[in-house]
Amino acid sequence: MKQCSKTMKRYLILAMLFCCSIAFAQNIKRPDSYNYSRGVEAIQNNNAEEALEYLNKELEENPDNGYALAWIAVVRNYQEEYGRALTAADLAIKHIPRKDKEYKAFAYIVRAEVYVGLGENEKALADFTSAVKKRLLMMLMCMKSERICITIWKSMIWRIKIIRKSYPLTPAM
Repeated sequence: MKQCSKTMKRYLILAMLFCCSIAFAQNIKRPDSYNYSRGVEAIQNNNAEEALEYLNKELEENPDNGYALAWIAVVRNYQEEYGRALTAADLAIKHIPRKDKEYKAFAYIVRAEVYVGLGENEKALADFTSAVKKRLLMMLMCMKSERICITIWKSMIWRIKIIRKSYPLTPAM
């Protein structure tokens, strides 16, 4: 349970970061509907069930909302419902606009965390690496808060090191 709590805290840091960085996003239409906003707010308040309720309502109204799907993947992963989390993360990656690099990277990181939960370390490492290689990660976030940026990078590097120790791979980078 401690691992789930740490993972949820990591996602909450990302949530706050993404909410703060919305002002920096140019020409990117992110959801601002009532259900989506309440769902993200419920995640920030550690209320997984309420978050799912609102985010699922959002998907009923906007079935291709990749942002809501990414947050659903976070909650499902937190609840250790890895199959449902993986489906939501896959759909989030598909539906989040390519030009929204922050949320696209976020979706890749969420999917990587799901793969870690499933023990599919090679796939997890590939998603972490994709987020870094494709520069989908933290371009604007680093401008906003260097300390938070460094914390997230350290967390990702730590996760990659753990994966590599438990599942030796040839260098992917």
